[in-house]
Amino acid sequence: VSVSATSGEASGPGGARERKSGNTTHIVAVDAVGNMASITVTLGDFFGSGVMWSGFFLNNQIYDFERVTPETKKSVNLPAPRKRPASSQCQTLVFEEGAPAYALGSPGGARIPAAAGLIFLNAAIYGLDFQAANEAPRLFFNVKDRTLHVEGGFAPPVLDALRARFGAVRQQEPLDLFFGGVQA
Repeated sequence: VSVSATSGEASGPGGARERKSGNTTHIVAVDAVGNMASITVTLGDFFGSGVMWSGFFLNNQIYDFERVTPETKKSVNLPAPRKRPASSQCQTLVFEEGAPAYALGSPGGARIPAAAGLIFLNAAIYGLDFQAANEAPRLFFNVKDRTLHVEGGFAPPVLDALRARFGAVRQQEPLDLFFGGVQA
């Protein structure tokens, strides 16, 4: 069993977003006969909604809905009865010829699909083992601020090409949990 927790975003004073830590956990488990589980649990904020039910804190993912403003009034992610907010969770089970091959997933908010997708590509397409696939430099394009975030480890010519293509490039430290903590 492998467990990872990383930071998420939460509403702070005045509704401003602020970073919190340890609000999402991802677990991958595989037993001796190949049964697999890929589980992501998120509370949203520290202690989630603050409501405990049957020994578990309930999350407060309601803040994942768009706030209703004139700019968002046509968004598909507005709160409504019987509706769930958009989510970036991407628990993944991979089978090869019908047999369980591996499971993966990650905490990391909006960066989860990119983190899990890069690990999958590095393993399935480029043939890296999971340790090497997880340690390879990662990147994430933030559509809201049009910034490409790159993890340390990219060669300088690659960074130059990325800057030429994307403009705003923000370099993070190697193995930065900003990109999630993929478990496989």
